[in-house]
Amino acid sequence: MGNGISFSCKVTNRTNSRLPGIGAKKSGARFLKDDVDLLNSVVAASALAIDRIKLQEELILEQLEAKRLEELNEMKSFFMHTITHELKTPLTSIKLFTEKLQDKKHFDSDRADFFLNVIDGESDKLRRLIDNILDYARIEKGMKTYIQKTINLNRVVNKAVESMKYQFMISKQTIEVSTLSDDIIINADEDAVERAITNLLTNASSILRLKVKRFCLSEK
Repeated sequence: MGNGISFSCKVTNRTNSRLPGIGAKKSGARFLKDDVDLLNSVVAASALAIDRIKLQEELILEQLEAKRLEELNEMKSFFMHTITHELKTPLTSIKLFTEKLQDKKHFDSDRADFFLNVIDGESDKLRRLIDNILDYARIEKGMKTYIQKTINLNRVVNKAVESMKYQFMISKQTIEVSTLSDDIIINADEDAVERAITNLLTNASSILRLKVKRFCLSEK
């Protein structure tokens, strides 16, 4: 088991004045065969103890690795369950309202426009979800790149709010955007900023059950 430690010494006439690696006794007395046997026993016991410690370390590392893999599997299962649900919701709505459009007997042009708005809105939700998943994968692999440039934050916010109108509509909510400046210029990645704002608005719509949400921008 492992690399053992051994100690050996040739004893002549049951005594020896020096032992290899140890030297002579401080008292000057000679080593007896019993001394050598005792040293061999101590060395063997020490080697066994070291092997046991190494084995325990290996077992602990194996247990930690097994626990880590179990946690990763649980996270993966939770992620897959969540993503499956989030993907299924807009796809179900798209299919439902597409079927309603195909059944031309039971709706007028106004209802047809509403159905098309729903399909368009659910498609945007699906696109945002897929974009977020791809972004997370790139970030995790260290492959995410950002293009820094001068952008107008007001314009980016208005674009994000426009893309979220459908979600606020089906939640029977309205959003108000107020700015303290006509132009707020920053240096950032436009797509990343827009995605961050849409994620913020999505969370606000889901968590805060307010009918009116106000989004305020300032240069601070």
